[in-house]
Amino acid sequence: MRRTEQLLVKMSPLSSPQIPDYWLGGDADVRLRDISLIIVTMDEVVAASGGGRRVGRWEAASGESVEVVDVVDGAPADEVAAMQSIFRRHFPQYRHTLEDIAIDASLPGRREGVVVHQWLIFVNDEPIGVALFESNLVRRCGVAQFVSIEEHCRSMTVNENPLAKIHYWLALPQILKDGGPAMLGAGYELPLGRRPRSVQLNIDYVEPVGGRRWRVNGGIDDIRWKPMSLEWAPMNWDPVWLHWTPDLTLRPVVESPGIGHDVTSRFVAAYLIDHYQIPRDHPLVQRLAGAQADLDVFVDRWPLNL
Repeated sequence: MRRTEQLLVKMSPLSSPQIPDYWLGGDADVRLRDISLIIVTMDEVVAASGGGRRVGRWEAASGESVEVVDVVDGAPADEVAAMQSIFRRHFPQYRHTLEDIAIDASLPGRREGVVVHQWLIFVNDEPIGVALFESNLVRRCGVAQFVSIEEHCRSMTVNENPLAKIHYWLALPQILKDGGPAMLGAGYELPLGRRPRSVQLNIDYVEPVGGRRWRVNGGIDDIRWKPMSLEWAPMNWDPVWLHWTPDLTLRPVVESPGIGHDVTSRFVAAYLIDHYQIPRDHPLVQRLAGAQADLDVFVDRWPLNL
């Protein structure tokens, strides 16, 4: 197993061997600073991975046993209950998601156009965290929803990676494994005002109040919207992924020509159309998702259509 390499580099908008120009869509407003980039290859992550619903088992630097299982494909009731218990404490404002967790646990993780993951994280066989995300194979991007680790375990490290950042060092390689080298990385919805942790997409993004259960507020014209920040953690195509320190701030101009031109619209469509099931002809979706809203594609994210 190769050790993690830590590099100190000077970042600039147009010259970086780590982040190609086409990811940024050309010109970008980048805060110049020395930043620490931790580069981790897929080999390190999959070396201890398991089969079936077991994602992997590792030994933390402090000696604890760390295990991750995927609560899908008919997962047992005790795993579902443990995941819901952690989620209820850490995300009380999203209680509507508790039923979704049970639904996804009963369904296959791999569905048409999407791979759904519900990771339950254990330390010494005790559940201490959750990470919910999906790999949208049609839009070529990961869709992160929720991740949280019990406070007393957040500083634990696995192969020098903090457990608190498992959504970077383990979920990103999983997205790559699900969809192959065409995957662009993962998107993250964050509250406005939170310090960026990755590439902050230059868009006035919103999420529907109530998640995919926005219909409880009425019809399509009654959707209530919550302004959010939409961020993007890219991966290159070697495969290698980059984990940036909190000191890095990037605001790419995604309207520039090249592959960066549709990065934002892909992530917006993956969230609003495929995950939240907002009709693609909704005026706000049309404006935010751009060309992706006009594509007649199918992602079977919620087979039960509840």
